[in-house]
Amino acid sequence: VIFKRGRGWDRESVLRSTSSTPFPTSPMDTNPTRTQTTTTPQRQRSNARGNGNNMRLGEMLLLLLLVAGTCSVASAATAAPIADQIDPSLVGVLDEYGPVNASRGESVQDWDDILQALNDYQQEADVDAIYAEAVPFYGNDSVVLWEPPIETMLYKGTNDTDDVMAVYVRVIHEILSNMTLYGGDVVLENLLDVYGQKPMASTFMALLNMGLPTADEMIVRMWKTNLVSDAVNYFASLMSDQLNPETGNPDDPTSGITAVLEAFFSDYDSIVWKDLTVVMGKPLGPSIIPFLKNMAPPQNASANATSAANDEAKAEELKKRTDELFPKFLDSLRLLGIKNLLYNPYLPIPCIKDDPYCPVIDEDYTRAFAQSYDLASRGKISEERFAYDFQDALFQYFNDFGSNLEIGDILGGIVNNNTE
Repeated sequence: VIFKRGRGWDRESVLRSTSSTPFPTSPMDTNPTRTQTTTTPQRQRSNARGNGNNMRLGEMLLLLLLVAGTCSVASAATAAPIADQIDPSLVGVLDEYGPVNASRGESVQDWDDILQALNDYQQEADVDAIYAEAVPFYGNDSVVLWEPPIETMLYKGTNDTDDVMAVYVRVIHEILSNMTLYGGDVVLENLLDVYGQKPMASTFMALLNMGLPTADEMIVRMWKTNLVSDAVNYFASLMSDQLNPETGNPDDPTSGITAVLEAFFSDYDSIVWKDLTVVMGKPLGPSIIPFLKNMAPPQNASANATSAANDEAKAEELKKRTDELFPKFLDSLRLLGIKNLLYNPYLPIPCIKDDPYCPVIDEDYTRAFAQSYDLASRGKISEERFAYDFQDALFQYFNDFGSNLEIGDILGGIVNNNTE
């Protein structure tokens, strides 16, 4: 035990108590080498040695007490399983969702947070009508649905998390929480600009700033609403409408994607928007569908008489805006991806971090890209330079493993009827 200098004894002064100096040196002593006047110096030296021995003995006892206390605290912490440390107010949630099955990388706080999210979901579902529309078989006790174990929803790092959705929900939540940092606000503005709704970007950002659910709340509600499956089925149906019957691919992949997104934003009664209303929670969630309705162009009775002509003119106008503005949107989307690679702590990037499970770990362009990431993350090169390095590595990867596909072929593959 080292005592703080200037406020009490230090080790050096304690050790000096066993030397010829009869008393330990005090920091406040103006003459630390003086000896006390006495007629029996030998006895005084003997007492000094005794005082020094007592001091060392006290020091050793204090150290032993500290070690013993630390060991007993650590023993108590490790002896009590996580299940016994759960917040008592949340234990009842386990009655419905099963016992705690803890593994490495989890904490009591992790379990408390996910159980709180499950509890909050159930309380909202009991009173909010939108849940009956978004949650499969809501209120139908005769249908038993499989539910994943709670521990699969816990985030335990990119390597130890059980379910990939628990990783990417954190990635998405991080972007939504820091839209300006990642450039998400620019992506949103450019996307809405394609559809002539650029002024609505600020309204959406204001809604977003009203408050986000926690990442745990988002993953619970995504699981409950089956959002991922609903979105895949919904967009697969929209994409099939853009296909050329003879080739099975869209004639113009860019226009096809634009048309799909336009249909999505105008279809505010779709199951996907209802799912998102639940997932985003209050206050943001209930604002989504009214926001979309406000974006929709006004309808009138005379529109039906000339619907074919209007549809053709609308399609022509959209194509013109797409040709003009879509490249700008794609560029902002590229920068969004680059900023996530550099700054999003939840994004799994094995090839950048030289993780052994990177499929191209031994390739020269992978090593060069990892070096570029290191320089960019330390501010030694610009984000734009890193973006070009990323693009170069990505194209080389597709050349090696993508059968030399062109970008148009890749986009066409994304929106064809055979996408798994």
